[in-house]
Amino acid sequence: MIILRKTFFMFSRKTNWLLLFFFLFGYRALSQTKTADSLKDLLDKISLSTRPCINDTVYLATLENLLDAQQKASAFNDAQIAAQKGLSLSNNLLDKTTDSSLKKLFILFKARFINRTGNLYYVTGKADSAIYYYREAIPLFKQANDSLRLARVMAILTLHTA
Repeated sequence: MIILRKTFFMFSRKTNWLLLFFFLFGYRALSQTKTADSLKDLLDKISLSTRPCINDTVYLATLENLLDAQQKASAFNDAQIAAQKGLSLSNNLLDKTTDSSLKKLFILFKARFINRTGNLYYVTGKADSAIYYYREAIPLFKQANDSLRLARVMAILTLHTA
């Protein structure tokens, strides 16, 4: 504690605030980058099966967690790539499966990746594109019976189109 106090008073007041800001917010972004790297490594180890199965949802969930970590680290281009990859994979698995319970899961993942794409556009200031993706997600959330996410999307649209 004494070392920290001595270090803190070595610098100007402005520098102290910048250091404090970095310690509070820079560390969080740095930890999110490490999380994203760990999730990328995990995705490399997970293999998709030749036929759609429940294990594919683990891959999709990990990809969604990677997207979250990248968005929190402000790596929006990487997050956009992860969202597009998840959407493409969800569509591919949805087309291949005949199992109704798996179909419902893949529809839910498709809706979630579309919704997250909307979130990315919203965070980067592209509200019109975000609204487009939110509207695309609504029927899929209804089809997947995900009333919580449906309510969130409807609330967002109500706030921004009113």
